[in-house]
Amino acid sequence: MPRRRHHHPRRLKTAGQIGTPTMLAKQEIISEVVRTNHGATKVWEVAKSPASLHLWHPGITSSKLENYVREVVMEGGAVIFERITATDDSNRSYSYAYVDGPLAMSNFTSTFTVNPCGPDASEVSWSAQFDKDDSSAETAALVEHMYRAGLTGLQDYLDTVLGTVHSGEVR
Repeated sequence: MPRRRHHHPRRLKTAGQIGTPTMLAKQEIISEVVRTNHGATKVWEVAKSPASLHLWHPGITSSKLENYVREVVMEGGAVIFERITATDDSNRSYSYAYVDGPLAMSNFTSTFTVNPCGPDASEVSWSAQFDKDDSSAETAALVEHMYRAGLTGLQDYLDTVLGTVHSGEVR
């Protein structure tokens, strides 16, 4: 299948799951991925600090980090607290767990990773998993929207900070 240019993140889909987040027996799994035409090292320098989220995510008005807990203030005033559980500069990745906020989620964990795709390209993935319950489909849709908006915002920010080079190729 030929590649096409697109300026929005894509969601990974598996056979039989087209159009819905992947569901395992007891876990909801969401994964958003975007390809940029910026090198992984440069992208990681921009996005590696969990406290910098507000710089590039359009739905977030502020974010700060204290004692490994990130406080995120959303547009509209909702506040989310997340505990940073791992950071790995060599693999350009960090993970966190949802601690408190407006969404009712159990065992929510998320990972943000920047992978190289050559010297001047990278793939940014943002994935999450949490326990399924009666509201998991609605919660999954909200998280999926937040990740997609965030990755689109990151692309725009990268193009502004690093220069426009037609980011967002979707495979």
